[in-house]
Amino acid sequence: MPSNVKEAVALLQLLDGSMYGLTRYWLEGTTLHYITSYGGENTVPLTRIDFAKTLQLNAERSTPFDATRTFPNP
Repeated sequence: MPSNVKEAVALLQLLDGSMYGLTRYWLEGTTLHYITSYGGENTVPLTRIDFAKTLQLNAERSTPFDATRTFPNP
């Protein structure tokens, strides 16, 4: 990707109030794997995600959030 093109950052809101900016994310079973906007890689069980808030935040920013991805997306 050219250096002048910014990656879309999706927001992830957890039930404990934590929020992360994601550049990549995908599902494996009942776990969301993700890479943050600062380069960290982590996982979270789906039961810890505030899906309503996550979808609302991303819709307000016109950023798609697809919780059905099942492979690491580019």
